[in-house]
Amino acid sequence: MAYLILGVEVVAVVITSPLLKPRLVVVENVRQQDVKRVSQVLKYTPYIPLLKLDRKSIQRHIQSDPHVERAYVRFGLPLTLRVTMAYRQPFIAVTDGTSAYLVDRQLVPFEQIQCNSILTAAPKITPTPQVLPITPVTNLPVVQKLPADLENLLPGCKVSFILQVLSPLQVQLGRPLVDANIRVGCEAITIIENEKFASQVHVVVDLEGNICLNIGSGALVRLGDRDQLSTKIANLKEMLRRSPSLCNDAEYIDLSEPKAPVWKPKSSAPKSLP
Repeated sequence: MAYLILGVEVVAVVITSPLLKPRLVVVENVRQQDVKRVSQVLKYTPYIPLLKLDRKSIQRHIQSDPHVERAYVRFGLPLTLRVTMAYRQPFIAVTDGTSAYLVDRQLVPFEQIQCNSILTAAPKITPTPQVLPITPVTNLPVVQKLPADLENLLPGCKVSFILQVLSPLQVQLGRPLVDANIRVGCEAITIIENEKFASQVHVVVDLEGNICLNIGSGALVRLGDRDQLSTKIANLKEMLRRSPSLCNDAEYIDLSEPKAPVWKPKSSAPKSLP
């Protein structure tokens, strides 16, 4: 028993020994604007033995910034504390027409951004009856045409996809979005991204979960609800492949019924199906 007690005491002395305090603290991949805040978190670490440092606490404090997805804290040799920062990368911009946020692929909003007045008019998507391709359609979704560059919609926004919902956003930076319509819109965006047929898309989801697309500065596309969403988007891709001018010729494309897609030509467009 005496030897056991002596062993514990020796371990305690080693753990708390000043000789085991970090001689070097290295922070990798940190943004210039975060240097001061991270330095504050780490300022006491050179005075604490490495084996007594609370790495989880350090991670938690650094990750309190919504921009930081993960802070990796580890020990290295010789007597080095190494912190590596991983930042959230923007996947989409989510807006309700009044406020807008950058959101990563985990649906975590991490930065509020400027929203221009072009998005303030709430789009309206209403059910569309089955019509002939050249029959005038009166109940089109009212969606603002996109300019060629999304930069005009959300200044400084470096994303290719904008998701707009009609209900007010309930956002807490750093916490995943749980709104069902946002998740439906993201599902559509992920399929569009995988299909690689449009570089800039404005997706609008109404209160009932109906989805409308605005492809670049081209036509409006109504997908309806999320049922058979992959099939609808695949059909759209095939229509655009067969008739590349369709976006310019069509005022409106309706794929809410995957087996019976319809479109309304512009007055100057040829009135024939692609």
